[in-house]
Amino acid sequence: MSTRSARVAVGLANVVLIIAAMVALLPKLRADPGDGDCSQTAAANFGWGTPNRAADFTDSSSLAGSPPGAKAYHAVLLLWPDANDTPAGGEVDFMEITDPARQSSEFWLHYGPDDNRESSNIQIDATQWHSWAVEWTPWHIAAYVDGRMWWVTTNVAHFPPRRMHLCMQLDNFGGDTSEGGRMMVDWVRQYWV
Repeated sequence: MSTRSARVAVGLANVVLIIAAMVALLPKLRADPGDGDCSQTAAANFGWGTPNRAADFTDSSSLAGSPPGAKAYHAVLLLWPDANDTPAGGEVDFMEITDPARQSSEFWLHYGPDDNRESSNIQIDATQWHSWAVEWTPWHIAAYVDGRMWWVTTNVAHFPPRRMHLCMQLDNFGGDTSEGGRMMVDWVRQYWV
């Protein structure tokens, strides 16, 4: 593992804008639900290009919110393995909003070939703009919302084994999607820590 540390943040804490205009992530018509392939995400489909994969660890920031929507649509901010080999390559979901009313969010650390998991949840009005972040260092992985840590692990045996990149997804987990779903992203920033 590199000695560099990573901090991926999505939120209100910084005014530096990389994406200058707000973008709404909307469901892709006839999208393949639950295939876990980042190339099927809204980011890829909106032409944002290939994620920056030049470094082991980076810090990415964004301002995000998700209006109420269908239970089938999960708004997700995550780190995905560059090798596209989850579960063995790991997965870090630092904002996964599964509640249709968007009043809570979950954290999931997937690890190992059997897709073992650590998780937590936080009660928060996710229909409002919030700063979501994950910090991945050689010593810990921590989740933050609005600058406040709400989850941490120091069990390095559960850490991703290789490079990852930021994904922003509106996942279709199947079922009734008639209420629709949206995830609003105002800006994203990526930097060394």
